[in-house]
Amino acid sequence: MRKILFSMLLLASVAGASAQNNSIPGKTDVVQQEYLKVEEVPNSLYILPVYPEFNSVQFLNDQYQYYWGKSIRNTERGEKAITDATLDGLQGMNNAFGEVFGTQITLENTPEIFTLVRSIGRDAGGIAPKKAKNYYKRIRPFVFFNDNTSTPDNEDHMRNSGSYPSGHSCYGFAAALILAEINPEHQNEIIKRGYEIGESRKIVGAHYDTDVQAGRIMAAATVAALHSNAAFQKQLSKAKDEFAKLKKAGKIKPSTAVLK
Repeated sequence: MRKILFSMLLLASVAGASAQNNSIPGKTDVVQQEYLKVEEVPNSLYILPVYPEFNSVQFLNDQYQYYWGKSIRNTERGEKAITDATLDGLQGMNNAFGEVFGTQITLENTPEIFTLVRSIGRDAGGIAPKKAKNYYKRIRPFVFFNDNTSTPDNEDHMRNSGSYPSGHSCYGFAAALILAEINPEHQNEIIKRGYEIGESRKIVGAHYDTDVQAGRIMAAATVAALHSNAAFQKQLSKAKDEFAKLKKAGKIKPSTAVLK
């Protein structure tokens, strides 16, 4: 009994000593690592052009893409778009990428990979789009067109947050770039899935096409910045080692991408 108590106290002290790691609220078994300082994250307001005005030719494509997305909401692809709206939590990344990655991306199955892609959400999904979002405060398409979305539970939040650029698209595509680096044999499926996450934002009615494209640009910029960070590189190395062990054990499904 004393040995058990001592082990528990030791584990608690080790967890508390990690200055770089924070527990995700409500998920005490999930570790959230912080990589870039705010000033090290690429500046979306500086990098991105101004979004198109509603009376511009470019906005006509935004409008077209909005109604294209709305037209397929009641399809299987529309249902997938709803699932893609949740990238965080214990199952978000697995639902988005597990199938194309070749194995489940979960805390139990791939703790190092899970920690890596879960943690970049702070930089890619939160900080990277923030300056342009807060400055431009672009009205969401469903609000502009006096419409609704296929993710009604998120509408109140979205009404009060800027549309440009898309944080979901940024996070999803950044995760795809990193997962493709870990599993290059599946890079085609993974990158395609990251692209589809952005398309899902148009389908549910949360973003314009130009929001999504801007999100992908910020994803590439953020991943480049992350690669210069020592803590990120350390976790990436752990993720690659974990993947190599899974592959050696035959636990990674083969690629299904067919190159023509």
